Amino acid sequence: MTTRRVRTLVSLCTFGVILTAAGCGDPGSDPMSAGASGAGNSQTVTVYTSQPDQDIAALVDAFTAAHPDVTVDVFRSGTEEILGRARAEHSNNALGGDVFLIADEVSMQALRGDGLLSPYQSPAAAELPHEFADPDGYFTGTKLISTGLVVNTDSVAAEPASWFELAEAESVVMPSPLYSGAAAYNVTLMSEDPAFGWTFWEDLAPRTTVVQGNGAVLESVASGDAEYGLIVDFMAIRAAAEGSPVAFAYPDEGVPVITEPIALSASGADSDAARVFIDFVLSPAGQQVAADLGYVPLHPETQPPGGLRSAGQLTVLQGDSAALAARIEQAKERFAAIYETS
Repeated sequence: MTTRRVRTLVSLCTFGVILTAAGCGDPGSDPMSAGASGAGNSQTVTVYTSQPDQDIAALVDAFTAAHPDVTVDVFRSGTEEILGRARAEHSNNALGGDVFLIADEVSMQALRGDGLLSPYQSPAAAELPHEFADPDGYFTGTKLISTGLVVNTDSVAAEPASWFELAEAESVVMPSPLYSGAAAYNVTLMSEDPAFGWTFWEDLAPRTTVVQGNGAVLESVASGDAEYGLIVDFMAIRAAAEGSPVAFAYPDEGVPVITEPIALSASGADSDAARVFIDFVLSPAGQQVAADLGYVPLHPETQPPGGLRSAGQLTVLQGDSAALAARIEQAKERFAAIYETS
């Protein structure tokens, strides 16, 4: 669990005047900046995120370059730990985050159900696919991250075409749904899908090692400790491009997809700076940051990195996020019982 605190330069413009690319310009000249330096109650935005350190650092750097009068404070941890922290703070009327940027819609639905979110319809979201946003405006997807299969190319001759090939594998590794929000979503989604159900996870248990996160999955497969792994797409494809003996496969049945949604928190409801941060993440400039980091952006004009499938190329395993949110804790408990994790 780490906290990254980012301080930016204070603008020379008068408080309440909007910055433009040319300097201190007309407040109405840049809709995406409206409120950036006019953040009436605060010039600071606190972001609770599960993004890797290098990713949130790059995003904050790009944002503060565009909005140098806004200070960004970051608390970074796993999605499950962020949910626990936010709930504890909320119960004490001391929710510290203005913005949530976490793994998946199910986790956002849980935060919404607990009263920790405020609706916000960002103008930048209008250009993004509506199926990846909450229709009531409580959260919006920022990118596409698929979970598929990574294999060690020294021990596996052919890339797997099906999830069910794991049942014949000698060794499998996967991230824990008790730590990773993406893994919790995947387990819940696939256990609810009749094509998989709990039988799929029960059959994997005797040959599967559960580790904390996707990084440990990649390390295990790349080192040859495991033949197969369940992993997010960009990590495996990035490692393969860097020469690691791994390959990534999108199984034919489809893949779970998380969108790393962003949302305004209940405590950030009056923060103009928080809204400007959300607007930036969803804008073409913010979407380009995602693409540059190796992710599939959602903005239709921003191209995905090589090797990754865009939204139109994916077969997506889908479920109702609100219904999944209601069952995710039960799914984690059942998984823990099957895999004897704690």
